Amino acid sequence: MIPENLFYLRLVTLVIGISALTVWAIVRYLARRRPVTEGPALTKGELEQLIETAVRRAMAPLEARLERLERQLAPPSEASRPPFRREAEQPEQPG
Repeated sequence: MIPENLFYLRLVTLVIGISALTVWAIVRYLARRRPVTEGPALTKGELEQLIETAVRRAMAPLEARLERLERQLAPPSEASRPPFRREAEQPEQPG
């Protein structure tokens, strides 16, 4: 009788141990997956402003170089200019 009871005791301990380990692993996974809300966080507007500033800074040298290249070229006739360039230089005024 004693060996049989010992078998059941070990079986119950094993089942409880595996269940506890599984629950612990799930809780740990969910805790890591949760976004961190501590510390400074940016609002949507602040993030958009940072992105806009970064893009402007990155584009400034390219725009300056493009302007220098355009000044070096002879101005094309109005008919040969692509429509998007005409619109960019002379946007339509709402009226």
